[in-house]
Amino acid sequence: MFVSHDAAAVERLCDRAILLRDGNMEFDGPTHDAIVRYRRLLAADRDPDERGAGLKEWGTGEARIEDAVLLGPDGEERTQFLGGEPMALRLRLVAERPLPSPRLSYEVRDESGLLLAGGGQPTDELGWDESTTTLTIRFEVEQLPLTDGRFHVRLGLTDVSGERLYHWLDDALVFVVYPAGDERGAVRLEGRWSAEEIEAQAERVVR
Repeated sequence: MFVSHDAAAVERLCDRAILLRDGNMEFDGPTHDAIVRYRRLLAADRDPDERGAGLKEWGTGEARIEDAVLLGPDGEERTQFLGGEPMALRLRLVAERPLPSPRLSYEVRDESGLLLAGGGQPTDELGWDESTTTLTIRFEVEQLPLTDGRFHVRLGLTDVSGERLYHWLDDALVFVVYPAGDERGAVRLEGRWSAEEIEAQAERVVR
């Protein structure tokens, strides 16, 4: 018997699944059908209690983030980067059936869970229309603004209003950043040093 909140692992290892709810059997049958029911139960919950037990993804499943990878400047998949170098996030989005363009959201957090960056992107601006069932997109960062640490990427798909949650990946990706120079801390602060003359000193030099 395999017990887990990791739907992907259950689907990979089992051809039959039992879904429990409040200690009672909610469903007993094909694994895929059990997972669909499980996601629908969680769809309205933005912060399920099951997260503490290892839950990593939830949502209705009508649209999903099927694949997520990080790419280095050479276009190869990577999980380790130097601070300041280029990085790209490539995602493949799929839908069970054509539906209005979903909204993609992302978060980058450190090991303690502190939010370092986040944002959203309407997918209609990237080519999703009402006939789309698969779309591959990229988010490119010219210079990674992180210096040192282990970071977690969270991804979500909702309807345009943000009220209906199609898919949420709590730990879609984990990557490590190493300092490229003498920088310290989590964030890479871009700037330029220069010498600035004080007016009085400049006057003394002229005299």
